[in-house]
Amino acid sequence: MTQTGIIGHRGAAGLALENSHDSLRAALELSMDGIEFDVRKTKDDRLVVMHDTHTGRIAKQKVLVSMKTLAELQAITLYNGQHILSFEEVCKLIGDRMMMVIDIKDNGSADEILRVLKQFPKAKVSFTSLKYGELQKLREMLPDVPIYVRDILNPFEVVHTARRMHATGITLNMWLMNPLTYWLAKRRHLNVFVYTVNNVWLYRLLRTVYPGIVVCSDHPQRFVKRSGQQQAKPA
Repeated sequence: MTQTGIIGHRGAAGLALENSHDSLRAALELSMDGIEFDVRKTKDDRLVVMHDTHTGRIAKQKVLVSMKTLAELQAITLYNGQHILSFEEVCKLIGDRMMMVIDIKDNGSADEILRVLKQFPKAKVSFTSLKYGELQKLREMLPDVPIYVRDILNPFEVVHTARRMHATGITLNMWLMNPLTYWLAKRRHLNVFVYTVNNVWLYRLLRTVYPGIVVCSDHPQRFVKRSGQQQAKPA
């Protein structure tokens, strides 16, 4: 993730309903380094592309993901008229066209991730999560796949955790990012993945103060152009 340093957040959540088919398609039309999306485990141990524990923010019907089967969840109509995507459907959609940055939300997801990825041997994937056990299991099974340790509270401990797990890097909210964490990460040869940056001035500041970081954005179109065109200069 070094060519543009831009990742689409939940597809391109500023352009279409997050983690939906429209959002992912919008992200695929942009020249950037990858597409981030979330996976959650269903009642029947399948994976759906969903950020929240429930559907209340993306559909009129509010149900807990963990209490419904894949078929039951996909019967729900989203606000944009589409259905909740399975992890397998997203792998088919993206294929090997772009890096998939997969944020694992639930424990017990690794086995299903591995099962699905066997069907897509050319897929380019990396993983990030607060569920360190899932990252560890995936690292053992897929030693060449990048893993990023995430933390929402301690921007210093995450560096030590990442080093202990032999991770590729760390994932932090932009408001937790600070010079000491950046220095510690670079000293330990860890990549730094920062979310969610939507303002151009803030993007410029972060990339100036922290060279080489990867930025995740709901509005990647503000920083890159459509596929086949040159990278946009932030204006």
